[in-house]
Amino acid sequence: MESCTTRLAERDDIPAMVALLEQLFALEADFTPAPQRQRLGLACLLDARSARVWVAIVDRAVVGMCTVQVLVSTAEGGSVGLIEDVVVDEAHRGRGIGRALLAQAEAWAADAGLTRLQLLA
Repeated sequence: MESCTTRLAERDDIPAMVALLEQLFALEADFTPAPQRQRLGLACLLDARSARVWVAIVDRAVVGMCTVQVLVSTAEGGSVGLIEDVVVDEAHRGRGIGRALLAQAEAWAADAGLTRLQLLA
């Protein structure tokens, strides 16, 4: 893996995360990028007590992101996590960055007592 660090996202990261979501949405026929909506959604996630957003940093630039939202599962009888957005910048893919972001999500979910993580794909 190239030298990268992961950390919780901050409001200053929103423009870079919007650009990453544009790359993700380009792969999905169901979604059309709407930067203003993505900015609002990311701000809501950053403010939510029941959500976490991590970013991957390479050379002080955000090159990846991962979001987790806590939901209640009737099947599990408790809290679970939904991973909705995992994306790594096209130029940095295939280097373990997505794996590092998912490891952060898994560790947080375990610490938070979540019984399952689901990846929306």
